[in-house]
Amino acid sequence: MLHLLADETIPEGISDIIFLPLALTLGACLIFYAGWWVENRLTKAPWKWIALAPVLYALYIGIGWMLRFQEPVYNSLVTTGSAKKMIAAHYGSVIIPILGLIAIVLFHFFNHKLNLDPDE
Repeated sequence: MLHLLADETIPEGISDIIFLPLALTLGACLIFYAGWWVENRLTKAPWKWIALAPVLYALYIGIGWMLRFQEPVYNSLVTTGSAKKMIAAHYGSVIIPILGLIAIVLFHFFNHKLNLDPDE
């Protein structure tokens, strides 16, 4: 997917489709990491689970883009010219939040299993 987006000619609309889910997912990972860091340094940080809200909202937005992509009229308007890039952007708007959610959950479980130190 990334090699399709790395081409120098990016069609209009890709940034609208993929930027918000990507930004929300990265923000959620930063919130969760900050909560983990505070939890290991100072005290309990249950607010780190607020990070699930941006990821779930990004997933909601991505699913909305995918449902819109299933409509024949929207699909024909969007895929004129560079269809592979637009398909990758629409699928990426769902896949990126799912990967972010999986990363947050796995980081939580591996942190408790491995007992990682924030200074390492």
